[in-house]
Amino acid sequence: MCHRYGKRYLVFIMVSWCLVFSGFSQTSTLLKYRSSFNQGWKFIKSDPGNAASGTNYNDASWSDVIIPHSPSNDAPDANSEQKYYAGICWYRKSFTLPATVQKAFLEFEAAMQVATVYLNGTQIGVHNNSGYTPFVMDISNQLVRSGSNVLAIRLNNAKSADIPPGWGNAGPDYNLYGGLHRSVWLHLKDSVHIPVYAQQIIPLPNTTATNSQLRVKTPVMNAAKNARNATVTVTLLSASDAPVVAMSVTHSIPAGSQYIFDTTSAAFTSSPWSPQAPNLYSVQTTVSVGGVVVDSTSEPCGFRSLSWSTSNGFSLNGTRLEIKGVCVHQAMGWIENAVSDWRYEHEVKVIKAMGCNSIRCSHYPRGRAFYDACDRLGMLVYPEVPTWGWSLVPNNACWTKLDSCTREMVISGRNHPCIYLWGLYNEPNGSNGPDFSPYISTMNTTAHALDSTRPTALATNGFANCSTVPDVIGLNYNTSISGNANGKNAANMPWFGCESRNPGTFGTRCFRGSREDLDTSDNQTGANDAVEWASFNFTNATSGHLAGGHFWCWKDYNSSWNPGAAQGIVDPFNVPKTLYYYIAKKWNSSYVTDYPRPGTATKIDLQVDTTSLPADSVNVFLLTAAMRDVNNHQISSDSCDVQFTLSDPAKGIIFGGNNVKALGGKAAAFLRTTKSPGTFTVTASYTCRTTIPSQSITLTTTAVPPEVYIREGTGTNRIPFAKALAGRLTVSSTSTGFVFKYPASSDGILTIVDIQGRMVFSSAVHTTTSVFVRRMFLGAGMYCALWNGADRQSVVRFSNM
Repeated sequence: MCHRYGKRYLVFIMVSWCLVFSGFSQTSTLLKYRSSFNQGWKFIKSDPGNAASGTNYNDASWSDVIIPHSPSNDAPDANSEQKYYAGICWYRKSFTLPATVQKAFLEFEAAMQVATVYLNGTQIGVHNNSGYTPFVMDISNQLVRSGSNVLAIRLNNAKSADIPPGWGNAGPDYNLYGGLHRSVWLHLKDSVHIPVYAQQIIPLPNTTATNSQLRVKTPVMNAAKNARNATVTVTLLSASDAPVVAMSVTHSIPAGSQYIFDTTSAAFTSSPWSPQAPNLYSVQTTVSVGGVVVDSTSEPCGFRSLSWSTSNGFSLNGTRLEIKGVCVHQAMGWIENAVSDWRYEHEVKVIKAMGCNSIRCSHYPRGRAFYDACDRLGMLVYPEVPTWGWSLVPNNACWTKLDSCTREMVISGRNHPCIYLWGLYNEPNGSNGPDFSPYISTMNTTAHALDSTRPTALATNGFANCSTVPDVIGLNYNTSISGNANGKNAANMPWFGCESRNPGTFGTRCFRGSREDLDTSDNQTGANDAVEWASFNFTNATSGHLAGGHFWCWKDYNSSWNPGAAQGIVDPFNVPKTLYYYIAKKWNSSYVTDYPRPGTATKIDLQVDTTSLPADSVNVFLLTAAMRDVNNHQISSDSCDVQFTLSDPAKGIIFGGNNVKALGGKAAAFLRTTKSPGTFTVTASYTCRTTIPSQSITLTTTAVPPEVYIREGTGTNRIPFAKALAGRLTVSSTSTGFVFKYPASSDGILTIVDIQGRMVFSSAVHTTTSVFVRRMFLGAGMYCALWNGADRQSVVRFSNM
């Protein structure tokens, strides 16, 4: 809620005005939308029992946390991280909602891994399909309107053979870090509404993009006591927010029933989406009853065609594309899986700069922010259900949950154009093990039933009977595969490399050594098994069946199989090792090589990936201090500690302490923000050489606006269209941000929301004050800004692309 002059202001949510200016004449008196539910949580790393679910439970001694969060995400290094907490923990959150709320849903993007959800002491439900797939729970019946509510979540990430990825004699080759490690959202809905994750966007392009069509399946639920005539209006908007095509249909929905509005547009010309040109559209949908908009959604949309063949590998938009990819785990930089949205954006940018066009999500699906970043930046994505394989043989309970995971993975990701394959398993047992075909067939059917536009794949290390069940075979450490099963011959199916390390699949040998690798001389071998550069040969990546592949693996990570494993192309902070620069020279001709080399350091080069972040105790800056010589080359032979110090320690926390060892001539650390906003400096000092001067950089953290769950108004205070135009809020852009000004006669509130209704900025503003908002604070996408003054309101749309 917004407060002004000590009085609570209730105003329309920004999406309402966006609809007004899009040509929709009316909005409901109570707008329902998706709001962040990440702030204001209490946490305890133990099990106080079910009493903790009650409204009268005293949680004053619990820690204050913000989501995403990990129970042990303050691990200072790899050794400490390997001892991550596995067991029961609890989260609690208090909130209030107005009496006018009709339906309320909670969306959890992931919770590790048995999540029991309570509202006001009543158990709402349990999700235990996995700790990596999203779920939605209806809290409408237990919700107290116009009063206090207490939400409690009990989590348990203990080892379990029943829950994917399963647990046998040993765990999978990745750690199951606990907690609410992805965002939580509150959806406020009318009794007539679009269920969460229900809408399916189906772009229908042809290879010339001159005869594209858009098909949209919009399920609408009528939870009212009487039948309702609902009108669904679908509008396709370009990246510049220009309407491309629209369609509208009306249908009666019986009480307590759901009806699927299946609409297909007329033909139009589209710009295809690809890694080279990620032309991104959005599909905005409104549901109206009696001429009043009661629900709205916005989904990403990209027009691209996918095809696979045994003769031409993989083709995107009618042109063969060599898959140049990496296998990526979620965890990074000792923050474990509790990764903020900005970190995903940065990671994808670093991957893309190396020349990659594909990411294999090993070995589990990702959340909305990761897919959004890949949509915007142009990165193909291959997610998998949570599996690992090898020595793990799922029991019947685990197989049932794997099919549920397939459903959750597909429905939550199918509208993202970046996703081009659905992964059904990783490395099932070979031909001598049990036949997984019946189970994989069930999952394959589920994936195709929910999304007929994308093929399925399975990553196999050697032929297994189930290898031929999906549409495409993924090869781990092999260049070919042969065998007959399920009425198909593997030799007659398309192939691509899922994991590539040894000479073969990529014609490469992937790096499995120290972060202290030296240079890219062709004969570099020896110490730490760094790499044999001469073995690299990229020429056979698309020969024959093979459509390219993915390096194992992108970054260093921990697991029970490989504790502290340094097998990545980058370190845990996404800082490149020497191999990164070598691949970049092969794949990205425009990349400026900056690989480490021997020499004598004369200066410290302190860099940060962004200079401004929200002060939320979740976001992190990436600090790097490179040792450079007089020619500005990074010097690999200097490996003493770098001391990072803050001018105001209350503004941030260095993960792992302030002294960081330089590896390969560069020290890296995450600086996590606190809840104390302001400007401060970070200084890097080289502890071994006092003659080398320290370097400093200035950073800023900005106050985080409170979560706004709902904004409402009445029919008498809706802004007339003419009045809104009489005094317009103006926005002008600069290279670093946006300047907002409203020439009104009184003070007011400036609020910015994204196109899905999430508030990202709110501040009291004086009449003559220009408000500057950094681009980095907003992130890429479409936004609406609202001025709410004493006598008038105005709205403006703008794009941060």
